[in-house]
Amino acid sequence: MTHQYFGNILAGKRALITGANRGLGLLMTHRFLQCGAKVAICCAPNEDIEEAVTALRKIDSNFSVLGFKPNLTDEQALEDMLAVIEKTWGGLDILINNAGLYPPKRFEEYPQELFKTVFDVNVTGLFTLTQKAVRLLKQQPHSAIVNTSSMAGIDGAMGNIGYTASKFAVQGLTLGMARELGRYGIRVNAVAPAGMSKTDVYGKEITMNYGDNKIDQQAAQNAYEIAMKFAPMGQFQCHPDEMINAFIFLASDAAGFISGQTIAVSGACIWPAASPASTLDY
Repeated sequence: MTHQYFGNILAGKRALITGANRGLGLLMTHRFLQCGAKVAICCAPNEDIEEAVTALRKIDSNFSVLGFKPNLTDEQALEDMLAVIEKTWGGLDILINNAGLYPPKRFEEYPQELFKTVFDVNVTGLFTLTQKAVRLLKQQPHSAIVNTSSMAGIDGAMGNIGYTASKFAVQGLTLGMARELGRYGIRVNAVAPAGMSKTDVYGKEITMNYGDNKIDQQAAQNAYEIAMKFAPMGQFQCHPDEMINAFIFLASDAAGFISGQTIAVSGACIWPAASPASTLDY
């Protein structure tokens, strides 16, 4: 089954998506495959990638999927992964830097080690993988890099200084790389959501269990009501598919002269006011 909006717009394309063993990345992989792409997915070394690969192949046995578990700051591990992709598929057309950490904690309690860990994944990992992948991307006439940013990287967020700072850095990397890599025909863009619901590989929404995050249900409801006052379209979260549609467009040849941009998928929310995280205590 092809994508309901984009058909097979990515037919013949070879993509690599990080942070793709669950959530947004896993659903994005499903949608890219529906659009005709071959997709390599990866996750952290301590996580399971085979379950995700199996789930995707179960949907359609014709899907072409590869799975990896590299440390995104390990240059040799990244080179090995890219070498397998090149040997298997002959090259790479699309890189989606989606892996990211979002550990909420108030500024005065935010430990230096956590700040460093967030930057290792959200910024250094993105930089390192992209630098390695350029060797393959510049061999193609039309290639694209799309980074997962956030409204926290445009207007800032509260209660998560490491994430906020890292996403501002992603904005800078997106524009800087677009200007340096344009000579190779490589476009670089980013997508920034206001917030997202949680879904499975089919796009079905999963109810969030605030108890797991030690957040009182009443406090969560109060925060929700405050956030809604700053959401012009009546919601402050998007469904992941609404965000993924922007990724598909930017990764495709249809966006052939769009580069250096960050597209907000936010419903014109006033951010960070339209964020329950701004008024919740963790």
